[in-house]
Amino acid sequence: MRKKFPIKAIISICCVALIIIVGVVLIVNNSFQPEDSQERDLSELAFDNLDMDAPVGVGFNLAFENDDFIIFYGDEALFGYDLSEEKITFTVDFIKVSGTTGAVQGSAGTRVRVSQDGQNIILVYFNMDTPDAVYDAYYISIPTMTYHCGEYHPMEDAFNPENAVGYVLPGAVYSRTQYIRGDSSWNVFDGYEVE
Repeated sequence: MRKKFPIKAIISICCVALIIIVGVVLIVNNSFQPEDSQERDLSELAFDNLDMDAPVGVGFNLAFENDDFIIFYGDEALFGYDLSEEKITFTVDFIKVSGTTGAVQGSAGTRVRVSQDGQNIILVYFNMDTPDAVYDAYYISIPTMTYHCGEYHPMEDAFNPENAVGYVLPGAVYSRTQYIRGDSSWNVFDGYEVE
Protein backbone atom coordinates (compact mmCIF):
# COMPACT_ATOMS: atom_id res chain seq x y z
CA MET A 1 0.00 0.00 0.00
CA ARG A 2 1.28 3.40 -1.04
CA LYS A 3 1.16 6.37 1.32
CA LYS A 4 -0.46 9.54 0.03
CA PHE A 5 1.71 12.59 -0.04
CA PRO A 6 0.03 15.33 2.11
CA ILE A 7 0.26 18.13 -0.46
CA LYS A 8 -2.28 20.37 1.33
CA ALA A 9 -0.28 20.21 4.56
CA ILE A 10 2.95 21.12 2.75
CA ILE A 11 1.29 24.06 0.96
CA SER A 12 -0.13 25.29 4.28
CA ILE A 13 3.27 25.07 5.97
CA CYS A 14 4.93 26.92 3.07
CA CYS A 15 2.32 29.72 3.22
CA VAL A 16 2.77 30.15 6.98
CA ALA A 17 6.58 30.14 6.58
CA LEU A 18 6.36 32.76 3.82
CA ILE A 19 4.16 35.01 5.98
CA ILE A 20 6.60 34.70 8.88
CA ILE A 21 9.60 35.48 6.66
CA VAL A 22 7.90 38.55 5.17
CA GLY A 23 6.96 39.74 8.67
CA VAL A 24 10.51 39.34 9.97
CA VAL A 25 11.95 41.16 6.94
CA LEU A 26 9.53 44.07 7.44
CA ILE A 27 10.32 44.31 11.15
CA VAL A 28 14.09 44.21 10.58
CA ASN A 29 13.87 46.72 7.73
CA ASN A 30 11.79 49.14 9.81
CA SER A 31 14.21 48.88 12.73
CA PHE A 32 16.78 50.78 10.64
CA GLN A 33 14.43 53.71 10.08
CA PRO A 34 14.62 56.67 12.46
CA GLU A 35 11.92 56.53 15.12
CA ASP A 36 10.54 60.01 14.45
CA SER A 37 10.46 60.15 10.67
CA GLN A 38 8.27 63.24 10.59
CA GLU A 39 10.09 65.78 8.44
CA ARG A 40 10.47 69.20 10.03
CA ASP A 41 11.70 72.52 8.68
CA LEU A 42 15.44 72.95 9.23
CA SER A 43 14.90 76.59 10.17
CA GLU A 44 13.57 75.33 13.55
CA LEU A 45 17.19 74.54 14.47
CA ALA A 46 18.64 77.86 13.26
CA PHE A 47 20.16 80.44 15.57
CA ASP A 48 17.79 82.80 17.31
CA ASN A 49 20.70 85.16 17.83
CA LEU A 50 24.33 85.07 16.68
CA ASP A 51 26.55 88.04 17.48
CA MET A 52 28.94 88.64 14.57
CA ASP A 53 31.30 90.45 16.95
CA ALA A 54 31.52 87.49 19.35
CA PRO A 55 34.72 85.40 19.54
CA VAL A 56 34.58 82.16 17.54
CA GLY A 57 36.16 79.99 20.23
CA VAL A 58 38.70 77.35 19.19
CA GLY A 59 37.89 77.65 15.49
CA PHE A 60 36.03 75.71 12.81
CA ASN A 61 36.16 72.28 11.23
CA LEU A 62 35.38 71.82 7.55
CA ALA A 63 32.90 68.93 7.31
CA PHE A 64 32.28 69.07 3.54
CA GLU A 65 33.39 70.95 0.45
CA ASN A 66 32.87 70.88 -3.29
CA ASP A 67 33.17 73.55 -5.98
CA ASP A 68 29.82 75.11 -5.04
CA PHE A 69 29.24 74.60 -1.34
CA ILE A 70 30.91 74.10 2.05
CA ILE A 71 29.60 72.83 5.37
CA PHE A 72 31.59 73.73 8.47
CA TYR A 73 31.08 73.85 12.22
CA GLY A 74 32.50 75.37 15.35
CA ASP A 75 31.78 75.17 19.05
CA GLU A 76 28.29 76.56 18.73
CA ALA A 77 26.85 75.63 15.35
CA LEU A 78 26.88 74.04 11.93
CA PHE A 79 26.88 76.32 8.87
CA GLY A 80 26.19 75.81 5.17
CA TYR A 81 27.74 78.32 2.79
CA ASP A 82 27.06 78.74 -0.94
CA LEU A 83 30.32 79.74 -2.63
CA SER A 84 28.76 81.14 -5.82
CA GLU A 85 26.04 83.14 -4.03
CA GLU A 86 28.52 84.04 -1.26
CA LYS A 87 26.05 83.57 1.57
CA ILE A 88 25.19 81.36 4.52
CA THR A 89 22.26 79.17 3.44
CA PHE A 90 21.54 77.45 6.76
CA THR A 91 22.67 77.24 10.37
CA VAL A 92 22.06 74.66 13.08
CA ASP A 93 22.40 75.74 16.71
CA PHE A 94 24.00 72.85 18.62
CA ILE A 95 22.23 73.92 21.83
CA LYS A 96 18.90 73.20 20.10
CA VAL A 97 20.19 69.81 18.90
CA SER A 98 21.91 68.39 21.95
CA GLY A 99 21.66 70.94 24.72
CA THR A 100 25.40 71.57 24.59
CA THR A 101 28.00 73.08 22.30
CA GLY A 102 29.84 71.31 19.51
CA ALA A 103 32.85 69.04 19.51
CA VAL A 104 35.69 70.98 17.95
CA GLN A 105 37.73 70.31 21.06
CA GLY A 106 36.88 68.29 24.15
CA SER A 107 35.36 65.00 25.16
CA ALA A 108 31.65 65.68 24.60
CA GLY A 109 29.53 67.53 22.09
CA THR A 110 27.79 67.18 18.75
CA ARG A 111 29.42 64.92 16.17
CA VAL A 112 28.93 65.94 12.52
CA ARG A 113 28.95 63.61 9.50
CA VAL A 114 28.18 64.74 5.93
CA SER A 115 27.59 62.44 2.96
CA GLN A 116 30.04 62.34 0.03
CA ASP A 117 27.66 64.39 -2.11
CA GLY A 118 26.88 66.92 0.63
CA GLN A 119 23.16 66.17 0.48
CA ASN A 120 22.74 64.57 3.92
CA ILE A 121 24.04 65.35 7.39
CA ILE A 122 23.88 63.37 10.63
CA LEU A 123 24.29 65.19 13.95
CA VAL A 124 24.57 63.13 17.13
CA TYR A 125 25.60 63.93 20.68
CA PHE A 126 28.54 61.96 22.06
CA ASN A 127 30.39 61.80 25.33
CA MET A 128 33.73 60.01 25.65
CA ASP A 129 33.04 59.41 29.35
CA THR A 130 30.07 57.21 28.38
CA PRO A 131 31.13 55.71 25.02
CA ASP A 132 28.49 52.96 25.06
CA ALA A 133 25.58 55.36 25.53
CA VAL A 134 23.21 55.57 22.56
CA TYR A 135 21.75 58.95 21.65
CA ASP A 136 19.16 59.97 19.10
CA ALA A 137 20.46 61.64 15.96
CA TYR A 138 19.30 64.46 13.72
CA TYR A 139 19.11 63.49 10.05
CA ILE A 140 19.26 66.57 7.81
CA SER A 141 18.35 66.69 4.12
CA ILE A 142 20.00 69.63 2.36
CA PRO A 143 17.90 69.48 -0.86
CA THR A 144 14.64 69.78 1.11
CA MET A 145 16.07 71.79 4.05
CA THR A 146 14.29 69.43 6.45
CA TYR A 147 15.30 67.16 9.31
CA HIS A 148 13.97 64.32 11.41
CA CYS A 149 15.12 62.64 14.61
CA GLY A 150 15.69 59.00 15.36
CA GLU A 151 18.03 56.28 16.49
CA TYR A 152 21.62 56.88 15.44
CA HIS A 153 22.99 54.80 12.56
CA PRO A 154 26.50 55.58 11.28
CA MET A 155 26.85 57.14 7.84
CA GLU A 156 28.65 54.70 5.59
CA ASP A 157 29.48 57.13 2.77
CA ALA A 158 30.66 60.09 4.84
CA PHE A 159 32.81 62.81 3.31
CA ASN A 160 36.37 62.57 4.62
CA PRO A 161 37.45 66.06 5.75
CA GLU A 162 41.08 65.00 5.26
CA ASN A 163 40.37 65.12 1.50
CA ALA A 164 39.37 68.78 1.68
CA VAL A 165 41.40 71.23 -0.37
CA GLY A 166 40.33 74.40 1.43
CA TYR A 167 40.02 75.36 5.08
CA VAL A 168 38.07 77.71 7.30
CA LEU A 169 40.31 80.34 8.87
CA PRO A 170 38.70 81.76 12.00
CA GLY A 171 38.99 85.44 12.66
CA ALA A 172 39.02 86.88 16.15
CA VAL A 173 35.24 87.23 15.75
CA TYR A 174 32.63 85.58 13.51
CA SER A 175 32.51 88.47 11.02
CA ARG A 176 36.23 88.04 10.18
CA THR A 177 36.11 84.32 9.42
CA GLN A 178 37.18 83.20 5.93
CA TYR A 179 37.08 80.08 3.81
CA ILE A 180 40.30 79.77 1.81
CA ARG A 181 40.94 77.51 -1.18
CA GLY A 182 44.07 78.05 -3.22
CA ASP A 183 44.30 81.73 -4.14
CA SER A 184 40.58 82.37 -3.48
CA SER A 185 38.92 83.41 -0.24
CA TRP A 186 35.37 84.07 0.93
CA ASN A 187 34.26 86.07 3.97
CA VAL A 188 31.70 83.49 5.04
CA PHE A 189 29.77 85.64 7.51
CA ASP A 190 29.78 88.78 5.37
CA GLY A 191 26.20 90.07 5.29
CA TYR A 192 24.86 87.23 7.46
CA GLU A 193 21.88 88.11 9.62
CA VAL A 194 19.79 85.89 11.86
CA GLU A 195 16.33 85.59 10.34
